[in-house]
Amino acid sequence: FLSTYCIMSAGDLFYFDFRGRGFIIRVLLDIAHVDYTDHRVTFEEWSSMKSDCTFGQLPVWKDSDVGTLSQSHSIHRYLANKYNLNGKNAIETARIDEIYEEGNDIFNAIIQVLFAKDQFEEKKPNLITNIIPKHIAFLTNILKKNNGGLGWFVGDSLSLADLQVFHIVNNLVRPWGPELISDELKAFLKRFREVPEVSKYLKEKMAKTTVAPVPGVKFLHLEEHFAGEFDN
Repeated sequence: FLSTYCIMSAGDLFYFDFRGRGFIIRVLLDIAHVDYTDHRVTFEEWSSMKSDCTFGQLPVWKDSDVGTLSQSHSIHRYLANKYNLNGKNAIETARIDEIYEEGNDIFNAIIQVLFAKDQFEEKKPNLITNIIPKHIAFLTNILKKNNGGLGWFVGDSLSLADLQVFHIVNNLVRPWGPELISDELKAFLKRFREVPEVSKYLKEKMAKTTVAPVPGVKFLHLEEHFAGEFDN
């Protein structure tokens, strides 16, 4: 299935029409002004293309340099490096990676609860009371150490670290309650939203939910969970 697509643009992204593991890729490419093709795969199409994917999963990125690349984190780093969004030197790149991995810790903790099935209600209170606040404090402290928390997470320009934090905080944390987000991170979210390319993406292209409405998922799969997400 993938081999039938000839690269007519700067690349092709194959992922479902929800935020999940595609949000960062899509926003990064728009920030970098990359003329790519965004294939929003349906579940019907997925059944016929799964066997062509290296690890039997999406997202998949395809361009003339790397060929076909799987694993969302690999795609993030590849594109961030290619389009100069991964630091200006080795120290900045290390700091970006540190924040990126902290974001992955939050992502994994939330996903475990989302797909806990009949244990969802049992696990939810600890997530909201302990796990999310702990990580929000970590991110807030890191942000405040760079330019007093008034700019980006690393250095003086937007990077993969900022994309990761926005994705985690806006798309996975905020729906549980905006009161969980510190004032410093709320200001950061607003700054990020005001980047022209980001603003355009959020208004015109962003998927409606973070995860798909599949059996067993308990939250972040309905549009109502994201009501008023840009109110503050």
